[in-house]
Amino acid sequence: MIVGMNDNRDHAQLVAAELITVVDQARWDARISSVRELARLAGMTHTSLNKRMTGQVVFNVRDLAALGGALGVSPAELLRRAIEAAGTDADFPGVSDEPSSLEHLKGLPSAAAPKRRDTGEGDDDA
Repeated sequence: MIVGMNDNRDHAQLVAAELITVVDQARWDARISSVRELARLAGMTHTSLNKRMTGQVVFNVRDLAALGGALGVSPAELLRRAIEAAGTDADFPGVSDEPSSLEHLKGLPSAAAPKRRDTGEGDDDA
C-alpha cells in the first residue's frame, strides 16, 4: 500500500482528535478533577489547555511532555493510545509503537527545554 499525503494528513487528524479523549481519560485516571487543575500541574495556562481540549489547537510535543509529566504517563504512551483509538495504525506501515524503532533517538538533545538563541540583537522570541 502506498501512503499518500492526504492519507497521512487524515491519519494525523484522527490521531489529533483522539488525543483529546486520551488526555481527558488519563486526567480521570490520575484523579485530576478539572482541566484547570491539569493545566496548573502541567505548567500551562487554562486557556491554552482548553483550546487544545476543544480541538481549536492541536497538541504539540511540548504539550504532551508537560501533560505526561502531570498525568504520570509518558508522551509516547499518550500517542500510542491515540493511535490505537484512531484504529488506523495497521493501515500505516510507518507507524510503530515498538521501542526499538526509537533507538536512533537515544542520546540526542531534548527539545523540551531549548536553549535561547537571543543574542540581545533584535526581538528574537525563541
